[in-house]
Amino acid sequence: MLATLKVHLNVNFSLRAKKRETTQPTMRHFKEWCEANSAIPEDDDSVFRLIKFSLDSKFILSDATYKLTYGNFPAITGGTTDRAKKFHPFGLALCNSEKEIDFAFFFKSIKQVAEIVYNKLIDPRIIIADNAGAISNGFEQVFVCEKRINCWAHVIKK
Repeated sequence: MLATLKVHLNVNFSLRAKKRETTQPTMRHFKEWCEANSAIPEDDDSVFRLIKFSLDSKFILSDATYKLTYGNFPAITGGTTDRAKKFHPFGLALCNSEKEIDFAFFFKSIKQVAEIVYNKLIDPRIIIADNAGAISNGFEQVFVCEKRINCWAHVIKK
């Protein structure tokens, strides 16, 4: 699906460049692409295998970055780690801001997909993130937060 998005965006950029339009994508373009590609495939493992990592996770690591995306939209990420400290992502959301409502939407989406696809209620109780209050507050809108842990990479950076 990501490859389809890249091809679509490259074609879209080329067409707009020929028409002398801006090549800067907008949220409208991204929304249209999502709507056109929103059908859920019959084979759950082809798309939802990353969500499986969320099913038994007791904690979620989350952050946002502007460095990955076109148009400087923040990419909100979430995942968990295993005992070998390997990161397993289970979500990515492109938003137009990095606010509490965006993180709440992200966490709620992960929760809903786990319920719909795997008929299982996820219940992480720990959030691991930087010091952004928006992440913690968004998490608390969806899950019970027993503990908030600062991300190690952010702690040693400061």
